[in-house]
Amino acid sequence: MTQERFCYASKVFMRVGEIAALKIGDVRGLYGRAVEVIHLAKHQTKGNRSRRVFVGDELRRVLTNFLSNSQKLTDSGPLIASSRTGKHMCTVTLSTRLKSIYRAAGIDTSSHAGRRTFATRKNEIGIGMATIQILMGHSSIQTTALYCHLSDEQLRSAANAF
Repeated sequence: MTQERFCYASKVFMRVGEIAALKIGDVRGLYGRAVEVIHLAKHQTKGNRSRRVFVGDELRRVLTNFLSNSQKLTDSGPLIASSRTGKHMCTVTLSTRLKSIYRAAGIDTSSHAGRRTFATRKNEIGIGMATIQILMGHSSIQTTALYCHLSDEQLRSAANAF
């Protein structure tokens, strides 16, 4: 995948290990288009629990374009393959690659920081903590709460709310 596709892959706000474990068949749906929901099997997730990941419209368009240019790829093949082995890229390599892409874009952060930003932004626009918990794949709402940072504006609004 190109650098652009790596950036879109991180917009799913899946864990790096979950992204690295994706197969073509996980994202390819009917007529070769990208699916709206990725169904992760237990072995693809942290905590050995299957889960669903909802794919946004922008990412679906990019994935559909990728899939249309990659019709020869089998469903059992890796979505993001190592250029050296052709097999699934390992988590550490993918994380390093994402970090270098962010750095090239002038963003000094980690691949995991995107998950924190995702949770914080969803919280800021009023998405409930239980919904964010499910989207993030957390088993505990307490973990999700740790990801959601509050801005001074949110606190000010809460103090003035009636």
